[in-house]
Amino acid sequence: MSSEKLSPEQKTKLALFKLLKDVEDVIEANIEEMEPECVTYALTNFSQHLSLDLVRYFERRREQDLKTSPFDDLLNND
Repeated sequence: MSSEKLSPEQKTKLALFKLLKDVEDVIEANIEEMEPECVTYALTNFSQHLSLDLVRYFERRREQDLKTSPFDDLLNND
């Protein structure tokens, strides 16, 4: 199925699936490199902070898109 035929919901779900897979791969690779003592310490002392706030990143991107106009390049050419 080509991407033009996908609904916005389907496109978004696919993009989120790819994003999460990529993030999980990076996180797992980094945790694998940590010393066992650090892993245990992080779980014991920082577990309440070990979540990823994706909403913050989506809001930041949305805000950038709202501030950026497709006409910026045309208007800034003096």
